[in-house]
Amino acid sequence: MTAADDGAPGDPGVIEAYGSSLAIADLGRGPDADLIIGTAGDRVGGHDRAGSIVVLYGDKTRQRWNQDVSGILGSSAQDARYGNVLAVGNYGKGSHADLAVGAPRDVVSGRVAGAVAVMYGTSTGLTASNDQLWDLDVAGVPGTAHTFDRFGSALR
Repeated sequence: MTAADDGAPGDPGVIEAYGSSLAIADLGRGPDADLIIGTAGDRVGGHDRAGSIVVLYGDKTRQRWNQDVSGILGSSAQDARYGNVLAVGNYGKGSHADLAVGAPRDVVSGRVAGAVAVMYGTSTGLTASNDQLWDLDVAGVPGTAHTFDRFGSALR
């Protein structure tokens, strides 16, 4: 399967790293498991390798998420690689699995330092409502963002 034939919305690029990361969880929309596909090299908002994710729900519904989607915190950036790393778990907003998305080259305070976005699963699927964006310059996160920190390059 490629981005061109997954039926997902969006315009897949030639060098998009479709499937650079994968996760399976019940994000909502029914009892079946859902497949989350990282597309870290996706061109978004005119930015090469800004990255996106595609969610293939068990009920055959598809979504494409990136940092230019309304409600998602942050914005796409050249080489951010949003979706390079994925992790699923229950991060505390409900009974469905939630999704953490690594963007290890995201721009933070003007530096390429990396970030992690968290989106929550609901009975209707993944939502941007109350999403979070974490980086080393967020209050409560130890450290300070520096160029090439690659925060978000590994998740569990």
